[in-house]
Amino acid sequence: MVNWKRTLDVSEYWKKAQDREIDAVTLAKYISAALTCLCIEDEELNEIIEEFTLLDGNFDDFDDVWCRLYDWADEGHRLWLKTS
Repeated sequence: MVNWKRTLDVSEYWKKAQDREIDAVTLAKYISAALTCLCIEDEELNEIIEEFTLLDGNFDDFDDVWCRLYDWADEGHRLWLKTS
């Protein structure tokens, strides 16, 4: 079993996005705020947070940034992204 260093639970907003109760921009703003609260000092993560903050597109645009976050989080088991 993998031991993750941290967990970011985005399941509530993830479900709302899947149900189309919120748009990609709202989901991105929530994730950027939640990541900021973790206080992780990392240049690449800061760039990802900024991308989420500046996102003004649709879910395709969101997916590009999410994939980048997922790759960053997976490296060294830094962060479990809980979506359900």
